[in-house]
Amino acid sequence: MRGRHIFEAIEKSDKFPKMPKELSDIVNMIQVPEETDIDELADRIKNVVDLESMIMDFINSEFFKAPKKVTSLKEAIIFLGMNTMQVIILAQIVNCLFPKEDPESCTYQKICYLKHTVGTAVAATALSEWLGEESRSDKYELFAYGVLHDIGVVLYEVCLPEMVDKVQDIIIRGNHPVVAERIAFGGIDHTDIGAWFCRKLNFPPNIVDIIENHHWPKKSTNINKIMYIISVADYISHLYYRDFLIKKKVEKPIKIYMPPNPLNIPHEVIDEILCRLPGLVDETLRLFKRF
Repeated sequence: MRGRHIFEAIEKSDKFPKMPKELSDIVNMIQVPEETDIDELADRIKNVVDLESMIMDFINSEFFKAPKKVTSLKEAIIFLGMNTMQVIILAQIVNCLFPKEDPESCTYQKICYLKHTVGTAVAATALSEWLGEESRSDKYELFAYGVLHDIGVVLYEVCLPEMVDKVQDIIIRGNHPVVAERIAFGGIDHTDIGAWFCRKLNFPPNIVDIIENHHWPKKSTNINKIMYIISVADYISHLYYRDFLIKKKVEKPIKIYMPPNPLNIPHEVIDEILCRLPGLVDETLRLFKRF
């Protein structure tokens, strides 16, 4: 399979996630956060099985150390604002589309992917804290972006599981995972797959942009601080988990390149977060019921 044929094969898979109308209606409602009818949004979310509880569990997680427990969707929107809630809601909608698996039955690859994803989310919040109050981004929003950023990997593993080993066989020869995907998929990678999937779901441009350009922030037509934070966070998580993301012995060191860093985050800060990352990820996995 080459290039565009990958998209066709994914969509023809019987595992390809289908968006129910009630979720699609919510996605359409939150395209422009400031124009969203809060009461109608809350009602629609309540009518989707488990969605409200998933959103509330996320917001009230001990990870965020909120000053008080949020008890309703309307309170959450007032507390966090619709821009942040948009990203949180979409992250949980993606969770609804992919069935939760028992960790005991998860493959090694899926467990490592989960740790890399959580590692990116945790590193992003840590970077935001270092940046200080004036330039700090919302930690809820950053964490949700971190959870979403590699959705393309999840999609091709679910729909084309036979491609996972092909990608890994190329990685172990010392290739960056994105390079390996492009070789295996004929010129596309997980960022293309994730962005394509999110466009099919009619996700807003800000979500698609992060998913499509987190490895190459300068390609974005809407370069912003969040993009650079997620890009550096992804780099930090890759540095730690690169050797865990593959099941076979690496023949050559895997090349991981530092992305653009216009936020001037010192290498000392990156190294400090990298040292803390394994413990932070394990603690985060304990605190969250689901991502």
